Amino acid sequence: MMIEPHMLTWTSSDPEVLDVDEDGVATAKSVGSATVTLATYNNRKATCTVSVDQRLGVGSAVADTDAPIDVFTPAGVKVVTAGRADDLKTLAPGIYIVRQGEAVYKITL
Repeated sequence: MMIEPHMLTWTSSDPEVLDVDEDGVATAKSVGSATVTLATYNNRKATCTVSVDQRLGVGSAVADTDAPIDVFTPAGVKVVTAGRADDLKTLAPGIYIVRQGEAVYKITL
Protein backbone atom coordinates (compact mmCIF):
# COMPACT_ATOMS: atom_id res chain seq x y z
CA MET A 1 0.00 0.00 0.00
CA MET A 2 1.30 3.41 -0.97
CA ILE A 3 1.07 6.10 1.73
CA GLU A 4 -0.65 9.22 0.43
CA PRO A 5 -0.08 12.68 1.94
CA HIS A 6 -3.58 12.73 3.47
CA MET A 7 -2.59 9.65 5.51
CA LEU A 8 0.11 11.64 7.36
CA THR A 9 -0.24 14.01 10.30
CA TRP A 10 2.44 16.53 11.22
CA THR A 11 2.49 18.12 14.70
CA SER A 12 4.76 20.30 16.80
CA SER A 13 5.17 19.86 20.54
CA ASP A 14 5.34 23.66 20.88
CA PRO A 15 3.65 25.65 18.07
CA GLU A 16 4.72 28.90 19.75
CA VAL A 17 8.34 27.95 18.98
CA LEU A 18 7.89 25.98 15.75
CA ASP A 19 4.70 25.72 13.75
CA VAL A 20 4.24 22.78 11.33
CA ASP A 21 1.57 22.84 8.64
CA GLU A 22 -0.33 19.89 7.15
CA ASP A 23 2.40 19.41 4.52
CA GLY A 24 5.18 19.25 7.11
CA VAL A 25 6.56 22.71 6.39
CA ALA A 26 8.02 24.09 9.63
CA THR A 27 8.10 27.79 10.47
CA ALA A 28 10.17 29.16 13.36
CA LYS A 29 8.14 31.45 15.59
CA SER A 30 10.45 32.08 18.57
CA VAL A 31 13.65 30.90 20.20
CA GLY A 32 13.44 27.48 21.86
CA SER A 33 13.05 23.87 20.86
CA ALA A 34 10.17 21.71 19.75
CA THR A 35 9.70 18.13 18.70
CA VAL A 36 8.14 17.58 15.29
CA THR A 37 6.17 14.35 14.99
CA LEU A 38 5.07 12.65 11.81
CA ALA A 39 2.33 10.08 12.36
CA THR A 40 0.98 7.71 9.72
CA TYR A 41 -2.60 6.47 9.35
CA ASN A 42 -1.66 3.28 11.27
CA ASN A 43 -0.06 5.26 14.14
CA ARG A 44 3.59 4.72 13.22
CA LYS A 45 5.59 7.76 14.27
CA ALA A 46 8.86 9.50 13.61
CA THR A 47 10.15 12.46 15.59
CA CYS A 48 12.79 15.12 15.21
CA THR A 49 13.79 17.77 17.74
CA VAL A 50 14.34 21.20 16.23
CA SER A 51 16.18 24.01 18.01
CA VAL A 52 15.42 27.56 16.99
CA ASP A 53 18.34 29.85 17.78
CA GLN A 54 18.46 33.65 17.76
CA ARG A 55 21.54 33.51 15.55
CA LEU A 56 19.43 32.00 12.78
CA GLY A 57 17.34 35.10 12.42
CA VAL A 58 14.40 34.68 14.78
CA GLY A 59 13.41 38.07 16.13
CA SER A 60 15.69 39.88 13.73
CA ALA A 61 16.58 39.03 10.19
CA VAL A 62 20.32 38.80 10.85
CA ALA A 63 22.51 38.13 13.87
CA ASP A 64 24.48 41.39 13.93
CA THR A 65 22.43 44.38 12.86
CA ASP A 66 25.55 46.58 12.53
CA ALA A 67 27.59 44.28 10.26
CA PRO A 68 27.30 44.77 6.47
CA ILE A 69 25.08 42.35 4.54
CA ASP A 70 24.66 41.27 0.94
CA VAL A 71 21.15 40.18 -0.06
CA PHE A 72 20.29 37.91 -2.99
CA THR A 73 17.10 36.61 -4.55
CA PRO A 74 16.71 32.80 -4.73
CA ALA A 75 17.81 33.12 -8.38
CA GLY A 76 21.13 34.60 -7.23
CA VAL A 77 20.49 38.22 -8.18
CA LYS A 78 22.19 40.58 -5.70
CA VAL A 79 19.67 43.19 -4.52
CA VAL A 80 21.66 44.76 -1.64
CA THR A 81 25.44 45.22 -1.52
CA ALA A 82 27.25 46.03 1.75
CA GLY A 83 23.97 47.14 3.28
CA ARG A 84 22.67 47.08 6.85
CA ALA A 85 19.88 45.04 8.43
CA ASP A 86 17.56 48.06 8.15
CA ASP A 87 17.87 47.79 4.35
CA LEU A 88 15.72 44.64 4.54
CA LYS A 89 12.73 46.86 5.32
CA THR A 90 12.96 48.33 1.81
CA LEU A 91 12.61 44.98 0.02
CA ALA A 92 9.38 43.59 -1.39
CA PRO A 93 7.85 40.60 0.41
CA GLY A 94 9.49 37.35 -0.62
CA ILE A 95 12.31 34.93 0.07
CA TYR A 96 15.90 36.21 0.20
CA ILE A 97 19.36 34.87 0.95
CA VAL A 98 21.38 37.12 3.26
CA ARG A 99 25.15 36.83 3.57
CA GLN A 100 26.78 38.47 6.57
CA GLY A 101 30.47 37.66 6.91
CA GLU A 102 30.73 33.85 6.99
CA ALA A 103 27.04 33.41 7.93
CA VAL A 104 24.28 32.80 5.38
CA TYR A 105 20.59 33.14 6.21
CA LYS A 106 17.42 32.32 4.30
CA ILE A 107 14.73 34.80 5.26
CA THR A 108 11.13 35.41 4.31
CA LEU A 109 9.83 38.96 4.37
